[in-house]
Amino acid sequence: MNVSRTSSSFLAAVALGTASVACFVPGDRPSSDPIDTGDTVVAHGYPPPEGTQPPPIPSATPSIDADGYYPPPVGRTERIETISESPYTEVLMQVHTVFESGDPSYLVERVTERFGVTLFDVTLLNTEGGTVLDATDANTALGGFFTAGSRPVIQGYFESGETGPSCLVVVASPFIGSVEHPGAADPDPYGPQPPSHIPAESAGFGVCQDGDDWLWNEWAYGDYHEIVEQLDDARGLSGWRYVVIRP
Repeated sequence: MNVSRTSSSFLAAVALGTASVACFVPGDRPSSDPIDTGDTVVAHGYPPPEGTQPPPIPSATPSIDADGYYPPPVGRTERIETISESPYTEVLMQVHTVFESGDPSYLVERVTERFGVTLFDVTLLNTEGGTVLDATDANTALGGFFTAGSRPVIQGYFESGETGPSCLVVVASPFIGSVEHPGAADPDPYGPQPPSHIPAESAGFGVCQDGDDWLWNEWAYGDYHEIVEQLDDARGLSGWRYVVIRP
């Protein structure tokens, strides 16, 4: 056995270990100070320092303002105008008066005995869902919202792209109150079951020209942005466009 060689190896190992320990004396650890990258100081650790958090995600449904209007829908607005600037001033002013006065007479008098007005959830647009109301039922339902204190404003309207008689869907909100849904007590066993009450935060009132007059034939209800999106998606390809109304 070569004792001299063994001792030399052992002493070399001890010397290496001592050198390693010397590199990590107490307090000599990686710095936790911010790193200056030139333009931005980046801090170590979690959570990130104040001011570096991403901005909050905007609400999907912008809220209504103090005057009762929603912001114009982004990407779905053809133009913005006042009622007096619209080519449909006469009928829009009549509907505006209905909402402002709380008197449903103008619309109710334009419900035809033959076709009635179809009340439906806007998510059922272009389906067989809906409840056909006669003038009496329409008066009771719409009048119920007015009795509860609803005084909605016209947010805008969809205009048809047809060359024949004009049709509009006048979008209005907000509606308040709890009004029983016509037909809920005796629903059609073969069709979609209506809710017990009309969940109408907003509404789209469909009217079409009939000679020199207009007929009320549609009442869609739902969330404002949902109504605009559903109508735009379903009828936009046919030339319907949404026009925003402001005072």
